[in-house]
Amino acid sequence: MSDNTTFPQTDEPELTAGSETAALPEAEAEAVLPAGDNNPNLPSGYEVLVGEANADQVENAEQFGEELTSLRNLIQRYADQADQVKSQVSEVRDSLKNMFANDTELQQLEDQTKQMTTDVKAKRQRIKESPEAVQLQMKTKELKEELGEIEDTLKNYLLRYYQMTGSTVIEDEAGDEREIRINAKLSRKKQTA
Repeated sequence: MSDNTTFPQTDEPELTAGSETAALPEAEAEAVLPAGDNNPNLPSGYEVLVGEANADQVENAEQFGEELTSLRNLIQRYADQADQVKSQVSEVRDSLKNMFANDTELQQLEDQTKQMTTDVKAKRQRIKESPEAVQLQMKTKELKEELGEIEDTLKNYLLRYYQMTGSTVIEDEAGDEREIRINAKLSRKKQTA
């Protein structure tokens, strides 16, 4: 925490944290109040000279100490309030969680849902393994392979068309235009042994 408190200027020599009291005349050296445990109103590192000329400084230090104590009390009060509210939030959440956990009708419905999910998965698996489904899966696989071959051939023709015309658009018999997308791939060249 930075302290922006300014003390009035006097003709008296000033002491800062860590400075020697021997720099003052002997009579004034005894009037130095150290900071820390011996003077709880001052923050660590501050020393104040006491005397008639320094009465304002002492008053400012006392005011600083009172303000700091007040601030600490406010912090503690709000920290305690925050802890209490956190505890209440936890209690309310637990109460709500218990409402769900202790509702027998809800538990029955959740159990039924789990059972229905299991039944649906089992039914799907039976359909998937049926002769008709197996036949359709095989047909789908064959059609995908045929489509792959057609698309490979079409790619070659489109590339040839692009090389001949330089155009990335082709028009069909009905006058509809389609865009040609050129997709280049890089692979390692096969080494011959």
